[in-house]
Amino acid sequence: MSVIYKQLPCGIMAGCDSMNNVESVALKIMVKVGGMHETSENYGLSHFVEHMAFKGTKERDKVQIAIALDELGGSFNAYTGKEHTVYLCRVPKTYFPEAFNILSDIILNSTYEESEIELEREVIHQEISMYEDSPEDKLSTEFYTTSFKEQPFGASILGPVENILRFNRDDFVRYIDNHYCNNNIIVAAAGNISYDELSNLTEDAFQKREKTHQSSIEKPIFTGGECYIEKDLEQTQILFGFPAIEKTHADYYKMQIMSLILGGGMSSRLFQEIRENLGLAYSVSAHYGAYKSCGMFSIYGGVDPKNANLFIEKSIEEIKKSIDNVTFDELERVKKQLRCAILMSTDGTSSRVGHLLSSLDVHGRYISNEEVLQKVEAVNLNDIKLMIKNCIYSDKSTFSCIGRNIRENVMNYENFLNLLKS
Repeated sequence: MSVIYKQLPCGIMAGCDSMNNVESVALKIMVKVGGMHETSENYGLSHFVEHMAFKGTKERDKVQIAIALDELGGSFNAYTGKEHTVYLCRVPKTYFPEAFNILSDIILNSTYEESEIELEREVIHQEISMYEDSPEDKLSTEFYTTSFKEQPFGASILGPVENILRFNRDDFVRYIDNHYCNNNIIVAAAGNISYDELSNLTEDAFQKREKTHQSSIEKPIFTGGECYIEKDLEQTQILFGFPAIEKTHADYYKMQIMSLILGGGMSSRLFQEIRENLGLAYSVSAHYGAYKSCGMFSIYGGVDPKNANLFIEKSIEEIKKSIDNVTFDELERVKKQLRCAILMSTDGTSSRVGHLLSSLDVHGRYISNEEVLQKVEAVNLNDIKLMIKNCIYSDKSTFSCIGRNIRENVMNYENFLNLLKS
């Protein structure tokens, strides 16, 4: 097996997917802390910390970091989610040790100078403004806030502006000391590299880091509710959804296949009915958002305001019809779609390191493509029908929309709930 993973003496979990026939290496370093680990007092800090990573360390200032990254000819980035923060790169194999050194340096040794914090406040402020100006992003953010009321999981990753303006260097240092600990970090690489090389680099960089991290977060609780956002738009955008299973659940692949059948592509039920047959929307889709701690199943569409209610009615009607008449051919088509995606993902270092990292994070072990394919093949029609029924007839749901004269154009929450129950 080309994949090796072990818990290192320093406390970090390290995994390597060796590919000797390629010229590059992709690296991801995950810190298992994100938006859901924050409190109302520090919402947005995980994301702010990630922004500050490339702003200077004890060894390099931000210009030296930028020059060093550009010289390697690869790609470097970072992102913050609800459950984790990830730092990543992809470089030619020759330069991997240097790239690892840079990434580990910004994680371990960032200085968080006040002058750089002040500059980055405005950058994040503009990022928040950009999201506020984007109807899709605004709707998605408020959808989560409504679905998980007064919980960190439902809060915006970016945080409120008042928090961004208030954070100081002590907040950053305290946050790093509390969360950026070795037992809270996973290092994964895929490409032309051996496990021994990766583990040696990791041990050398992180051996002096504090190993122990304690976390006592509460599992997110789906509350559901309504959210109507008034905005002067040509379209009315609608997003409604239901609680779903988490990534670790035995029925994960059943849920994934169900989502694809309903709204995962051009041949999906909702695309064919809502766009092709009725012409109600240019964009319509179903989405299964799975996390370690919870899951969400949602339906999205952008429509002419006069068609908003018809879109909702026909979408719900189509989902309910699927409980009885989803076909074997549909199931096999989606299985083939997943098989092809899984097989094609084996060609790239970026996709393989992503799968390895996710496996180690969610399951604590590597989940091979063969194991995934076996689980996909085991899904049957009764599984899909039960998953659809459990979703659409859930005792909780979230209904959100954004547009012009939104209360006049879109049915109220009570009518939406009545449609679900009918």
